[in-house]
Amino acid sequence: MTYVVAYLFSTVGGWLILSLIVPQMHRTSGITGTTDNQLGDKRPYFRWLDVWGGFTERAIATTLVIWAPKVLPLFIGGWVVAKLAAGWSYSQTDQKFAPARVIALVGMAFSFSIAIAAGLWADPAAVADFGAIGD
Repeated sequence: MTYVVAYLFSTVGGWLILSLIVPQMHRTSGITGTTDNQLGDKRPYFRWLDVWGGFTERAIATTLVIWAPKVLPLFIGGWVVAKLAAGWSYSQTDQKFAPARVIALVGMAFSFSIAIAAGLWADPAAVADFGAIGD
């Protein structure tokens, strides 16, 4: 039951927490509820694909914290690279979108911290397994 609560906190709770934090980052950065993509089109602030992506990254990170903590840094690095390669963020060359990219990266850091906290809550002994890869 502890693991179920940890996964619910990580996925659903993480979504709720981030849905409060990310809009404030947008508001204080001068970015409105809709943002332009590199083609100049408007897109809605809330997209289900983003929700599913966040659920997935937090569920995997929570799993790794509980059962394979040493692999977590590799997953986080690989996940960021995969998201960037898939066009998750805006064009690197267009400075107009730099604040949105920073907000996206900060949001992902919050997302991972929620997943790690949930995993460590479910298995506090896992903290001893964090260490250098290859130990």
